[in-house]
Amino acid sequence: MKVMDKQEEMHKQLVEMIENRERERVVREEAWKQQEMERMKRDSEARAEETSRNLALISFIQNMTSGGQSNGRWLEAEVQALIMLRTAWEQQSRVAGSDGTNIWDAISAGMYNMGYNRTAKKCREKWENINKHFKMSLGTSPKKPFQDSTVSPYFPELDTLYNDDFVNLGNGSANTDNQANCALGNG
Repeated sequence: MKVMDKQEEMHKQLVEMIENRERERVVREEAWKQQEMERMKRDSEARAEETSRNLALISFIQNMTSGGQSNGRWLEAEVQALIMLRTAWEQQSRVAGSDGTNIWDAISAGMYNMGYNRTAKKCREKWENINKHFKMSLGTSPKKPFQDSTVSPYFPELDTLYNDDFVNLGNGSANTDNQANCALGNG
């Protein structure tokens, strides 16, 4: 009887030890998952920041080689910069979440950093305008109407932006209060 009691006690101790080790393993695994999520977030933020710096440098060089610009008509490089900033903002806002920053103020600041002096209102209006024309072009042909040489050169970029589900085609200004500072070089 004593032997059986001793074996039963040893069995309980073994089960407790296994359960403790399993709990420790689960805790370690959860900590590792958290570290991986944080690393992925940092990597994404670093990529967005590097993209923003690269875009700023490219736009600055293009702006300097174009000999300046008028304040009314948008240059193709400005529209490209607007699209790239909006794309970077969307990517960054998905990673970082919302902090109440107005997208158009942040994009205007990003445009300024690239050498383009455009207000938040002008950026929003231009975005809405290019999206309006893009949506109208979609109705003209069932297959990628913007591949025609007569349409705007930035339509393929908008198509990619919408097909990758970065922006809602419905209003062209979805998620207007998310964080944009890092993606736009302000953070």
